[in-house]
Order: sequence, then structure tokens, then C-alpha cells
Amino acid sequence: MNQNTIAVLHCPHCGSTFHINQIVEKNKEDIIHAIISCECSKYPILEGILVMQTSGNVQKVIEKVEKGSIAGAFKLLVQSEFIETKITAPMSLRRIAAFFKIWLHLSKKYRGSLRKLKYLEGINEASFCEMIGKLLSGNLRDYFIHRFSFQSFWNIYPLIPLIKEVGTPILDFGCGYGHGSFILSQLFPPKKIFCIEKSYLKLFLTKSYFADTECICLDKISLLPFNDNFFSTIFSMDAFHIISSKLFLAKEFQRVLKTNGVLLLTHLPNTYGYNPFPLSPAAYRKLFDMLKTNLIPEEHLVKKLYEDTLDLTKQYSKELINSSDANTLIGSRKNDIFKRYSNIKDEFLMLKSNLELNPIYQLKEENGKVLLIRKLLDRYKRECPLADRILPQELEINKKILHIVKEGGTGATREEIEEIHELMEKFVLVNVPPNYI
Repeated sequence: MNQNTIAVLHCPHCGSTFHINQIVEKNKEDIIHAIISCECSKYPILEGILVMQTSGNVQKVIEKVEKGSIAGAFKLLVQSEFIETKITAPMSLRRIAAFFKIWLHLSKKYRGSLRKLKYLEGINEASFCEMIGKLLSGNLRDYFIHRFSFQSFWNIYPLIPLIKEVGTPILDFGCGYGHGSFILSQLFPPKKIFCIEKSYLKLFLTKSYFADTECICLDKISLLPFNDNFFSTIFSMDAFHIISSKLFLAKEFQRVLKTNGVLLLTHLPNTYGYNPFPLSPAAYRKLFDMLKTNLIPEEHLVKKLYEDTLDLTKQYSKELINSSDANTLIGSRKNDIFKRYSNIKDEFLMLKSNLELNPIYQLKEENGKVLLIRKLLDRYKRECPLADRILPQELEINKKILHIVKEGGTGATREEIEEIHELMEKFVLVNVPPNYI
């Protein structure tokens, strides 16, 4: 975390500014491990991530950092996320059997957490997909490995011209493992992007694999540690609807948003069929009564990528918004934001710093031909009907194209570049971090 960043933050509990108590490790202006304090509390910075928490093991983490035991501090923070079961055992004879079962269950989770910590030691050798494959399982594992294949993620691409115009600093709230932050870091310097997450592990993997952003770990929704009118862009992808204190957070978003800034909440599910805590489109809109807002049905927004124009002067009908599985909310105090944005596709096609074959495909070579077969993912067709139509089930491609992509596009002819662009538009080729697959 940059020292200049610490200077502009304040404690969400007492409102006072921070000063640095102890620096354990520093790289030029970036603080790697340290302790900072305000009028009411101390907070650790671990692996460049500010842990602004007061519960759990944080006090023990602070003590470890103060003693220079960075590995011990990291272990405390991460292992507490792996062990989800807390044991509160009554010491009565009639419940010994039940206690013993709980203890066995907890000990298994503890052993599992130690195994996962061992995986993290190999983070420099493992790709993101390999790491997530070890840390998660089932649908959750598939969701994060194939995040670039979900239409709920594709909402970000048509918004790129708007984001580029409004600029930084950017808040990526509920950033997850950092997929969205990676796209934003292709547009702006990573240090202009602030990521907030409840999970320290997710922020650690964000910085390790996706982008070296400014990361703050908050254990609950509280006052955001930023001054009024701080952010030009507030971005939250597939996250706002799971927050229980939506009204409080909405007021905080509006407080820290600049007068000419923009709020982007993508993939806001409607009340039916989703959980937890979704709202109706009208209720989402009412939360941001200090802003002019526009709601866009998700499928309509994604299709703008192919229509090449995003018209924010258009208001969709109440019936269409209410019937959409999910919507994107765009809000601003500035009327000029709500205009037509063009060259959507060109901006998207410029995102090719590290093109790779989408990991949702299995590759088979037969008789000198390359055949791509899409993997079957649980719930994918139901949750991503548009993406299911765009991503081919099977596709035969030119082997030379894969070689050109692997070489970074060097020496590609005009026709080959056009073919690469067609594969990008179908999300057969995706732009991902260097050590993603």
C-alpha cells in the first residue's frame, strides 16, 4: 500500500486520520508490512493489504506483525477463513457425545485449512485456475475459474468508454478475486484502483494474480474510510445485492462519489429466484435518490458490445426491467454522463494484453485440425442464457491462430487479426492475467 494512500484515509469507527507506527518491510513508496493507528485502534498492513478489522484474530495478527512474524500473521488471517465452524461446547456429561462429534468435524476442517495453507505456499508456481481448483470445489470453483465466461461479468465491457471518460480514482467494491479489477487495470494504473473486500484471502489473490491495486479488508459494512467526493468511479460487480445493509452502503456510495462521478452497479438480480437480499428494480433505484439513475436489463447491456453503441439517454420500460433476471444501475449527479457512447467494440478488442484460449474449452487435435469442445458446467445454461448462445458448443479453428495468439500476435496478417477479433467476440479467446490458466 502506497504511503500517499494511507495519508488520505481515515478510520471508519472514530473518523481520525492514520499515522504509521511501525514499518516492517517497504519497497520504495509501497508499504508491504506495517502497523498503522488512529485515535481508537491499530490496524495491520500485511502483504500490502490494509486489514481494517477489529474482530476475530486481528489483535493477534497485529502482535505477530509487531514481532516481525509475517508468516504467523498471514497464517492467522487466512486460516480463520478456511475454518468456518466455531465451537462452543457446553461442558455437561449429557452432551459429551455431541461435543465429540463437533470436535471431530472441526479437527477435519482444521486439517483441511492446513492443507490449503500449504497450497498458498506454492502461489508463485501455480496458476490462478490451479490455485482455485485446490482451494474451492463444485459450482463455486467453476464460477471463479470461468468468471470470464459468465454474462454477469460481460457487463463491464460496454461500460469501458464511460469509465475511461470519467476516470480515476476508482472504487471496486466487493471485488472478489479481482477479475473486474484486472479489466480496470488495463485502462488505468492499478494504484488508482481501490479494492474493498471482506475476505483477506480474496484480496491476497487479487494482488497476486490480477492487479497490484490498493486493497482494504473490511470485516463488516461500516463507514467507508474515504473523504467526501473522493471517487470518480464507483464500480461493484455482482456484489451489492448480497449486502444486507443496502441503505447504509448506498448513502456511503453517494457520500464518497464526486459531483461529476459515476456509480456502476452491475448484475443486480430481481427479487424473484435469487438470494440473498435482492430488491425490486424500483427499490434499487430509490436507494440512490441523490443521483439521476438509469437501469439497463443485463442482456440488453451485453448486446451493446455487438451494436457498438451505448445510449444512456434511453430509458427502458418498467415491464422490461422488471422481467429481466438482472439489471445494471448507472447513477450520477451530472446529466452529461447520460449520453451516447460509441466505439464499444473497438475498446473491447483493444483488451488483448494476454489473450488465451478460454479455459471453458477442451482442445482436441485430429488429423491436423483443432477442435474446441465446451465443457459442461452445472447451472450454466440457466444462469447464462445469452452467454450460452454466444459461446459455441464446438468449434474448429486454425491451429496457426493459436500459435499467433501464443506469440502475442507477432507477424499476424490482416485476415488473421480479423479472425482473432471474431474469436474474441465469441469469447473463445479471452484476455486474462499472465498466470491465470
